[in-house]
Amino acid sequence: SARGLGPCSLTESPAAPDVVKAASPEEAVSLAFELAEERKAVSDDRMEAAVRGVVQGVGFRSFVLREAGGLGLSGFVANTRDGCVVVTAEGPRGRLEALAAALREGPSGSRVSDVALRWSDATGEFHGFEVRFI
Repeated sequence: SARGLGPCSLTESPAAPDVVKAASPEEAVSLAFELAEERKAVSDDRMEAAVRGVVQGVGFRSFVLREAGGLGLSGFVANTRDGCVVVTAEGPRGRLEALAAALREGPSGSRVSDVALRWSDATGEFHGFEVRFI
């Protein structure tokens, strides 16, 4: 054992359901990586949305910035040349679904006619939420 720490043995605990048994330090590291991947799969999704209707010139991007920021999501919102607003956001699925619901409503002054969604795994490429110009 390294530095006299002795063998590593984790036991299950009802107060900490993520604690598992490991026979060796190597197995403990392997289990930790598996758990991290499971958590990522559970908490990190990516939602891409195209919002159509009267959605430009009505404060839609600022609305999305506030909603996504309040939900703790990362990503961006942008106007497109064809009059849509596109949103790419990453975070927990439930929070992304809350953002999708907000997109369907929009801010006062907007009239949303359609929200097309595409779901995938998060990439982790964003830090915070921002307005982009594309």
